[in-house]
Amino acid sequence: MKTINITKKRGNNSPLDFALGNGKRLQFTSKRLANKFIADTNRYLTKCLVVLNLTYMDVFREYRLLWFVGSNSNNGNTTNYRNIEQSIKSNLQTADFMFDKFNFADSGSSDPFFSFIDLRKAAMFLQQAADTMASFHKKRNNTAAYYNCIVLADRCQAVMNKLDDYDYVN
Repeated sequence: MKTINITKKRGNNSPLDFALGNGKRLQFTSKRLANKFIADTNRYLTKCLVVLNLTYMDVFREYRLLWFVGSNSNNGNTTNYRNIEQSIKSNLQTADFMFDKFNFADSGSSDPFFSFIDLRKAAMFLQQAADTMASFHKKRNNTAAYYNCIVLADRCQAVMNKLDDYDYVN
């Protein structure tokens, strides 16, 4: 299973000093406490990664359902949703790229600072794709799909809030 494994210690004065990508700094008095922080933060970030991956699957499914009406048989003479489709596809591809950054040790995502930022970016791109689909479904009066996309966007926002609020307490 893919997990987040932060290893790099980021700090100016000490290897026990950590900067998180949500604007918080943490300092530890011992290596034991620092190692506990790394282990707990790895679990927390991996949980966020799992939630975002499940959300990605759901958003991608919604996109593929929308794909059928993205460009019609009249080549866009009466309606043309190609720009909307391309926007959603671009957001999904960028989110996928952010997920792939966690596969490579030299990508920076092994640093707690960049792990928070990369997860937040993935959530943001997924949220933008879900919001775009929600507005599309609202225009077409497709209520069930509209609310499904709203729920997916809310799930992304919840992950971003969790990442922003993370403040490890010993």
